[in-house]
Amino acid sequence: MRRAFVLAFLVAAGCLGQGSAPVPTPKPFVFVDPISGDASHIHADPTQHNLVLNTTLLGHHFLTEQEGEAPGSHSIDLCDHWVVLGRQESGQTGVDIVDVADEANPVWVGKYRDSNAQPGDRDVAWSADCGYIFNANGGSMPQNSGVLVINAKDKSNPVFESRFQIPGTFLPPNPASSGVTPGVHTIYALSVFGIQYVYALNWGVHILRAAPGADGKLALSYAGRYAAADAESLERANAGNPDATATRRTVYGHDLSVYLETGRVMMYVAYAYDGLRIVDITDPTQPVERGHWRPDDTPGAPHYVHSVKTYHRSDGRRITVLGAETFEDRTADVPSPLWTLDTTDPARIQLLDTWVNPGHHGSQLLFMSLHFYEVENETLWLTHYHGGVWVLDLHDPADITVKGYYMPHEDNAFRPPAPAPGGFKQDGIPMSYDLKLRDGIAYVADDYTGLYLLRLENAASNAP
Repeated sequence: MRRAFVLAFLVAAGCLGQGSAPVPTPKPFVFVDPISGDASHIHADPTQHNLVLNTTLLGHHFLTEQEGEAPGSHSIDLCDHWVVLGRQESGQTGVDIVDVADEANPVWVGKYRDSNAQPGDRDVAWSADCGYIFNANGGSMPQNSGVLVINAKDKSNPVFESRFQIPGTFLPPNPASSGVTPGVHTIYALSVFGIQYVYALNWGVHILRAAPGADGKLALSYAGRYAAADAESLERANAGNPDATATRRTVYGHDLSVYLETGRVMMYVAYAYDGLRIVDITDPTQPVERGHWRPDDTPGAPHYVHSVKTYHRSDGRRITVLGAETFEDRTADVPSPLWTLDTTDPARIQLLDTWVNPGHHGSQLLFMSLHFYEVENETLWLTHYHGGVWVLDLHDPADITVKGYYMPHEDNAFRPPAPAPGGFKQDGIPMSYDLKLRDGIAYVADDYTGLYLLRLENAASNAP
């Protein structure tokens, strides 16, 4: 492709006329692996991560009030020109609101803090009218579990509106569960046929409907629930790494996406060690499973299936992108995989391709795992924790290639502690957690360096 470009340029310039000198052979494209394995490399030094391929930084905000702080921005959602980011840092949990109308100059306009909250993963979502924020809380006690509804009509002063708690009946029946309510790790929000829904994930998928209550405040109530296993399977659980028996993750729906497909409402659930579940929730009170796929025969299995997106191709096929989060001792040397699947017929799911980072770097206890991603125009943007942000070409879903990458490296003088809480390795900059994608611009939440607005500039590379 690059050779063709050079030849076209020389013809236009009149450099290939009769008697002209031979055209030099263009140098081959050299892919620079941005994930260093060099022992001298300092992962916590952002200046050593100034590596960019085919991407441009449009705007950035540290989301901190003074130098040396970390924003703890681990989740993100976008509505109109408003970005909301989940925050989890030094007990200051809650959300930040940023105005991105001027892409080059994001403005931090408001915040909400909840000292009782214990954030989960992708734990923020806007309502369709941009007036409310749904904030998942991963704690297991009544005062800090479930889903918060935050009134954000005044973006400079978001306030508490209501709270929905997941009933404790979904926990295993044992004394340790008494008085405990399940927290919510991730949420997804969508307006379906004019009704605002929130999908809360942890112990299965809790389908919640948002509507004003008797007091006029927006509140959530049950519309339905889907789970691939019952709570009793937790009694057989091995709390450590998965083995041949059931694990606690069997009932742990981690992430999902919902789409309208020919008049049906279809839910794609990344169901942890149970793989992908495709469910018809046109009637949310009666979910009907249509398909199931688990990556049992791929290196590192059983995988913790973490995220899922799907899109239609122009040829009519439905392509689903499924990704793992890789964080266990047994998979420390296993590169975190991304799969493309043909789910046109949910009952006959076909694996098309598997992508891992081109350097085949192991996940290292979450450090270089995949995390979240979005697809637009058959181009996928993904967050790769310390591996930064990657852009992949899905025009041929059976042959995934790299279009670009951006390693967030802006320096606010913060240096992450080692080891990180929870036993995971997260002592590097960047630590890219989540993103949203719209009109070719990726809005990225980096845990240690804040909000990034990125755009793909040149897709002509032939990187692996």
